[in-house]
Amino acid sequence: MLHRKNLRNRGRCGSAIAVVCLALAVSAFLPGALAQTPPSATEPQDKATFEAARRVTLDALFAALAKAGGDDAAREIVPEIWRAWTLSGRAEIDTLMMQAGVAMAQRHIGLAGTLLDEVVQLAPDFAEGWNQRATLRWMVGDHPGSQADIDKVLALEPRHFGALAGRAMMLIEADRFKEALAVYRQALAVNPFLAERHQIIPMLEKKIEREL
Repeated sequence: MLHRKNLRNRGRCGSAIAVVCLALAVSAFLPGALAQTPPSATEPQDKATFEAARRVTLDALFAALAKAGGDDAAREIVPEIWRAWTLSGRAEIDTLMMQAGVAMAQRHIGLAGTLLDEVVQLAPDFAEGWNQRATLRWMVGDHPGSQADIDKVLALEPRHFGALAGRAMMLIEADRFKEALAVYRQALAVNPFLAERHQIIPMLEKKIEREL
């Protein structure tokens, strides 16, 4: 979608929707992925203990997000959700993720792909590894590969609103607008403050209403 050939084809999903999709594209997958230092500095611990603690943290954060009184409050909570997702509990995985994020930011696509392949091989139950590889695959136009990785993300973390938004954008590109809207509504159910609610979702609703 970031390639010129994809920009030329953006009219196929409706020019207004496509422009907004492009503006939000990377943010749908990638907040916080470009940190310059590994996010996990905790002492090594039992995997089950770490995952249980992460789940408790995420449950509390999503509960707080559901009760947030507005965008200002949500802006304090959403980055903490992303941070909890990004923590793997393993220093070597966190380092690979950081390196992959930097490589993606610098458009070193081959290197980023190698690093993320290693992440998902070493930590196949780490949802954010699959999410970042989904991002990379989507960036280079490998939508089937990106979709397969998103499926992995959502199997591991059904509340991953970034992955849901990414799936919706690919559905838009395939002119599957009703399905895209349904997926965005799934994302809104877990994150009522999703940025797409301001423009993309209303445009999809209007487009679908006109076609009925």
